[in-house]
Amino acid sequence: MNFRHFFLICLIACILAPLLMSQDFENIEIESSLYEGWDGIFDLAVANDFLYISTGVSGLQIFDLSEPDQFNLVGTWNSNPGEAGEICIDGDHAYVADPFVGFSIVDISDPENPFDTGRTNERLDFTEIKVDGNYLYAASFRQDTGGLFIYNISDPENPFQVAHLPESLQARNVTVFGEYVYVSGYTQETHFTAVYVYNVSEPENPDYIGEFDFEGSESQFIALGNIAYLDAAPSDINGFYTLDISNPENLELTGVFDEGLGRVLHFFQNDSLLYVVDRDDESNEYVNIFNVSDPENPFFISRSNPLPEWRNMAAYNDYIYLKDDEECLILDFGDPDNPQVTGSYSNPDMDIADVVTFGDYAYVKKAEGELIVMDITHPTEPEQVNLTRGGYKDFEVFDNRIFYNNGGGLGIMDVSDPVNPRCEDVFFFEVFG
Repeated sequence: MNFRHFFLICLIACILAPLLMSQDFENIEIESSLYEGWDGIFDLAVANDFLYISTGVSGLQIFDLSEPDQFNLVGTWNSNPGEAGEICIDGDHAYVADPFVGFSIVDISDPENPFDTGRTNERLDFTEIKVDGNYLYAASFRQDTGGLFIYNISDPENPFQVAHLPESLQARNVTVFGEYVYVSGYTQETHFTAVYVYNVSEPENPDYIGEFDFEGSESQFIALGNIAYLDAAPSDINGFYTLDISNPENLELTGVFDEGLGRVLHFFQNDSLLYVVDRDDESNEYVNIFNVSDPENPFFISRSNPLPEWRNMAAYNDYIYLKDDEECLILDFGDPDNPQVTGSYSNPDMDIADVVTFGDYAYVKKAEGELIVMDITHPTEPEQVNLTRGGYKDFEVFDNRIFYNNGGGLGIMDVSDPVNPRCEDVFFFEVFG
């Protein structure tokens, strides 16, 4: 073998080595996990007799509503690249916004075994997404890349962007109604509420109709025939705006609906019912239900007792599911004169700060200072064997001992018997100036 052949072989080996070494890491799969607490509660939706809750880095949680007054978790999807945020359910697919990639498409035809079919690959933070036919409409609030985005989703494995309309750079909400899309958010100059109107009769060639400004702030937009509701009234006005949208090129403010309402924080429409969260002068919050079968004349049905601070909601028969950042609540409106809270659900994150492995054991430090010992002899079935409470901060494991910082000195713990760890000594140090 001459030098030239030897050099070529070495060169090829150098090129192929990283590729060959990477083969073991191309298809990494989670074998098991414990302490599957939720990162938080970001959004919720009801469809096909199931409740879907997005939980940030913890993915999508799916609950069976065959007993709607209880929470029955039946499925979880946690293949999200980043944080599962806004949700839209359409048929057998859940569309889950994620600021790391745009959005993922999840097959939920079997809610107990959801799996992702495709996703976009753009770092876009969508504040609301809606699906209509073969197209997905997304609102983005980012200053530099905000606006309305339209995607072709006819192939769930390969969604792709067909339009970006930047007029509404600070878009918050998107509503699809017939051939028009209404995007509500803030104006660039005044930071008052604006509604941007687009004609999407040809979704891949949308037309910008115009911008309509209203005094107020954060906004949601619900279209019902020739009438729309906008919850953007200024803080000194109770209720929500009513608009005439019979001519989408010229939206007209027709009044304020404030029957029995305080400051409106959020509303949600399901069929002929409108659910409104409002706050009174004493900062108590309530859920109100109105019949809007005649959008020009909504009439009151029921009002809940005072509640903590709740935001997004979804409805199923006589039940309403509300969420704050960490908990879901069920309200039963079966008796409109006496609505009742029938259940709640939360799954807080364990807040794990560090993990060190030694032999057949893993030592897990929680942020609040507790130390957990896990037997990982069988990695697919890890088992907690001990939990020690204390102010553990940084720690290392060496030769059956844990050396840890307790905030005031150096501690040594004997873990030769990991099931029964024993503190050996603590050394305190004087600091000389």
